[in-house]
Amino acid sequence: MNRKIIAWGIIAFLLALGAGTLLGLGWSRAGLHRDRHSWLADELHLSPQQQEQMKTIWSQGMPRADFSDRRRAMQTERDAAIALLIPAEQKAAYEKIIADYNAQKEALDRQRSKAFQEMIDRTKQILTDTQRTKYEEMLKRDEHRHGPPGGPPSPASQPASGPAKE
Repeated sequence: MNRKIIAWGIIAFLLALGAGTLLGLGWSRAGLHRDRHSWLADELHLSPQQQEQMKTIWSQGMPRADFSDRRRAMQTERDAAIALLIPAEQKAAYEKIIADYNAQKEALDRQRSKAFQEMIDRTKQILTDTQRTKYEEMLKRDEHRHGPPGGPPSPASQPASGPAKE
């Protein structure tokens, strides 16, 4: 009985962690954070030359893929260790929980993508032609760096959430 409680506690923790990660990614992808370059430029009153130097520093600073790969490897090891804690007779139930979670997460990702695209479309409707062109360029630049607007992040920046399909 004690192992069962521990296993369910671990599963609940993992689900809460995954939900928090998705929420944080959603806020970030929805633009609810300020761009660090423009924020620093505003706060520190950086000259254009300093802004360019800052972009160089931050674009070369940390190899994103390396940290993502290492984080994914750590999560895989963690998931394998957790799976070992689950008694054999509970493995099927555990795998069903993970599969159900992944299906719900994918449905939520589709909902978020649709809502985000609707906001983009509504935003374009209120812009002038010049503003719309600039806005579309900004979206393309962001998509190149982070994946499609409102969609899940690119695989290199997406954390794993469990031993089952992402």
